[in-house]
Amino acid sequence: MIDNDIVKIIQDFDDTANAPYFHTAVSHKVKRYLQNLANVTVKEDHTAIYAKYTRGTTNRSIIIDTHLDHPAFVSIGRKRALAIGSIGNKSLVNTLNAQCPVPIKLYDAGGNFQSCGQINAFTFDSRVLTVTYSADVASLEDDINLQLLFDLPFTHTSDEVHMRSADNLSVTGIAIRLLDYLSSNQIDATVEVVFTKLEEIKQISASIIARKNKTPFGHFDENTYIFCLEAATVGTNDVVRHIAERNITYTD
Repeated sequence: MIDNDIVKIIQDFDDTANAPYFHTAVSHKVKRYLQNLANVTVKEDHTAIYAKYTRGTTNRSIIIDTHLDHPAFVSIGRKRALAIGSIGNKSLVNTLNAQCPVPIKLYDAGGNFQSCGQINAFTFDSRVLTVTYSADVASLEDDINLQLLFDLPFTHTSDEVHMRSADNLSVTGIAIRLLDYLSSNQIDATVEVVFTKLEEIKQISASIIARKNKTPFGHFDENTYIFCLEAATVGTNDVVRHIAERNITYTD
């Protein structure tokens, strides 16, 4: 059964604009959730928001990575928008072929809702996907840097959640709930969550952090466990499987 508090958090994030490069709204929301948690220190730079929970003495620290951005369309004027992010253009083309027109919501660069609308047509040329759209507020159709997000319903059962940005705002909600749980129950642990701002463009934020081999809280060492929750159940880099194979346990 899914924790009700997790559902509330990720539903709050579900309608938050988070196109690549446009992280203002989602970053503010993350910091709002973190600001009153006991034993949690928050730092930020141009690559990520870092939240570290520390209480008691532990032998190992855990770093959990989750990202805030999600593939989206960004308007370029004249009723057109470009697909940005690792959106899987060929798969998306098949979806648009089958389903156009597609309902969307339009947000400005700061993440403020502007209008509903729909994608009416598209072109796919040289790996660039461009869509033609209309908005309920016609004057918006010539604006640039609008974020166009699919208008999908948020639904959930006791075991499943269906949402627009399951990758990766659902995990962002889980990470926030984890910090809240640790803080509320005063558990002895050292856990840092890294909320990267730009993942969908060649994993830029994560790459910068990895090259530095540190966060604002310090360097990584052999006693640091790093978990990418997005990859925990998907693909060949299955974190859970690797941990099981190496017989790694966390007992602090």
